[in-house]
Amino acid sequence: MNNIIQNFLKILIPCLFLTLGISIFCYPMFLNFDNLAGDYFDARYINYVLEHGFLWLNQVEPHQNFWDMPIFYPNKNTLAFGDVMLGAMIFYSPIRFFIKNPLTCFQVFYVLALMLNFLSFYFLSKKVFKLNNLYSSFAAYFFTFCLIRHAQTIHFQLFWQFYMVLSIFCFCLIKNSNTKLKNRLLFLSGVVFLVLQTYTTFYFGWYMFFCLPIAIVTFLLFKNTREILKNWLRNIDKFCYGAVIFGIILLLPLTYHYLLVGSKFAKAEPSSVFHLLFSNSFLNSLFVDYSYFYFPEAMLGVGLITSLLIIIAFFKSKYKFSVLFFMVVLISAFCSKHIYSFLYDNFLPMAAIRALGRYVFVLVPIYSIVLAYFLKNQKSFLISLILMILVIVEQIPNINYFNWTKTGHQQRINRFYGGESCKAVYYKFEENQEYFANNIDVMFYALSKNKYSINGYSGVILDYDESVMDKSCELKIK
Repeated sequence: MNNIIQNFLKILIPCLFLTLGISIFCYPMFLNFDNLAGDYFDARYINYVLEHGFLWLNQVEPHQNFWDMPIFYPNKNTLAFGDVMLGAMIFYSPIRFFIKNPLTCFQVFYVLALMLNFLSFYFLSKKVFKLNNLYSSFAAYFFTFCLIRHAQTIHFQLFWQFYMVLSIFCFCLIKNSNTKLKNRLLFLSGVVFLVLQTYTTFYFGWYMFFCLPIAIVTFLLFKNTREILKNWLRNIDKFCYGAVIFGIILLLPLTYHYLLVGSKFAKAEPSSVFHLLFSNSFLNSLFVDYSYFYFPEAMLGVGLITSLLIIIAFFKSKYKFSVLFFMVVLISAFCSKHIYSFLYDNFLPMAAIRALGRYVFVLVPIYSIVLAYFLKNQKSFLISLILMILVIVEQIPNINYFNWTKTGHQQRINRFYGGESCKAVYYKFEENQEYFANNIDVMFYALSKNKYSINGYSGVILDYDESVMDKSCELKIK
């Protein structure tokens, strides 16, 4: 009987945490299924990218070439202007096969991303960090539903972090007690998941490569982590070196296509370390007005109380010096003007990063585990439970980012007509507040008609190509 109850709780506890998080993140959609997460800009762009992947798999014209997404016509390699989302297309396409409405599919896909993040981090916490059901569920909840991620709802590509978690998971499971075959398979899987993360959300893959030398130096500097690294390296053999070469080969197409557009990105401004204090927490808003900072790249905080608990948890941690060293080096690279400028001038891949504040997503897994251990090690379970509830309450956002609807999207598309006999269509908009959203409208109109769009939107914004603008192919607005 006790075993039945224990098995039931093993399922019930993570399900309750997951249900709570999804309810908070998705309530506007559940109240009205016309609502969609994000806005008429980046979220719709990601939806277009996913549709391109689905249509490419079905070889629908003009989506036959994966890298040549039919926007900014006649430019090529347009998919490389933003995140490729290949690892997300793997999930999107089967769902899209059964759900004919792309926007409804996008809603299902939004919930799926949350579930995958939660489940991957739950098993990482349980299997690698040996936390029990309750604290593994809490760690997974914080990783998936913290304020940092909610603030990036409009950038849906930043919800796809579970490949990073799976990669770390596989590498961490490599140990002396495994068979050589198992360790080899784990290493290969870790490499493949890392490649998939890079092909899905470039920032997350890039940060993993960037953090690797920092992590190695951190492990070597401190005695208690140096032994962990030495034991791990004893399980690495020639097969693993071959797996690394295999991963590099898989990344070559992405590297090539990204380098073709890399010169179009301007140097970014360093993030501010003070942004780690800013959040859209409802609890904090009762005492502090952060409304001025309600834009994603400045909302890097998890709440004032939670931040204080994280600082205390760091200093209580067994690995406090190694963790703090890693974090200080990472934060300095993106927040110090002098260090960032040095890296930008001397480290070519640095030019690929434009939104520097997104380094915080490397900190989120660390926050999650350190907090979970801190709560677990409290002498009183009641105090642990109170602090856990307080952290969860502080992660409730003050605002939601469901700023577009199916109806509104369709109305925007339906206002266009014309260009029936044209290969590529366009409309020249004035550069006002609606400029980017208007260009995405034309992209979706062209998508519905199986045509190229001279208009476009992505991480790179190009001017209209006047040389291909046939006056007869200019769309009209009702």
